[in-house]
Amino acid sequence: MKEVWTTITGYDKHYEVSTFGNVRDTESGNLLYQETHNKGYKRVYLMKNGRRKNCKVHRLVAEAFIPNPENKPQVNHRDFDTGNNRVWNLEWVTNEENARYTALNSYSQFNESKLMQDDLAEHMNPPEGEENEIQEETCGNRSISDR
Repeated sequence: MKEVWTTITGYDKHYEVSTFGNVRDTESGNLLYQETHNKGYKRVYLMKNGRRKNCKVHRLVAEAFIPNPENKPQVNHRDFDTGNNRVWNLEWVTNEENARYTALNSYSQFNESKLMQDDLAEHMNPPEGEENEIQEETCGNRSISDR
């Protein structure tokens, strides 16, 4: 699968985010350093109007590449790896869906039942063909705030 780049909305075309979860400065072409933050989430610092803002990479990727017609507020990592910000690994979820997913992950650490493993496998693998069918449209002007 080819890495696709798009401009990050709200930063005057100074930054781009990719389907692989990379973020770069468009002037220099350099990748931005991704700091590992709370619970393994990656974040980068973007400058706007002379102010530095920290942005979670998974939100930047989701807002750029994953449509959110139901306006779901959270981004879930399908494989439970908060450092894996490839677009196929992310999905928009509600608070309740995210809580259920977290419970599945916690439960799976202590229970090796076949039913649980099948349920997890369904969510850990990218949907058929999704890895190759990346949407290049930018989502609406959602706020890129940490939650």
